Amino acid sequence: MTFVRRWWPIVAFIAVAIALQTILLRDYDAHGHAAGHLGSAQAVFVGSVLIGIILWSTPSARRYLDVWIACGAWFAALVGVAIGNLRVVDAIGGADWSDEQADALGAGLRGFESGHDLAEISSWLGVAAAIVLTIVLLFRGQIGRGVTIGAVLVSLVFPPWMFPGAGVLVLAIALCVTRSRRLHATRT
Repeated sequence: MTFVRRWWPIVAFIAVAIALQTILLRDYDAHGHAAGHLGSAQAVFVGSVLIGIILWSTPSARRYLDVWIACGAWFAALVGVAIGNLRVVDAIGGADWSDEQADALGAGLRGFESGHDLAEISSWLGVAAAIVLTIVLLFRGQIGRGVTIGAVLVSLVFPPWMFPGAGVLVLAIALCVTRSRRLHATRT
């Protein structure tokens, strides 16, 4: 029961993100090329969970404006990714196009090119913002060099069109481990 009392916010963050995703994306039924874009648009919901976990697990970091700004910048980039990808989904509509068909037929559709451009630019901004967030947390003493290197490498290596700034997952896990160790040390 102690476990549930100490870690329930993570479950709450996940539940809220799933509920919002279900509500906000319920009208989308995408196939083929558009389905990939709809999947990429969902990264913002995972990102909101990770930001919630980071801020919840590091009470001392919440006092710093730079932590909030870095989290906000990463989240804003994920919102840009979602908007760009949803533009592409809206442009394609219900068509079940392959990638080749989308390349050949999509250019004339309103929102198709601009959606791709916004998603791509926002993806790279997401990678940059994730690295900035990592550096800010290092600077504020919340993570060590090993976690910093791991998070930056994951952010750079993991394909940004799948999940921009995936190193934030490394941060969230490391900060939860640190929180767990802190709680364990106070019990003994």
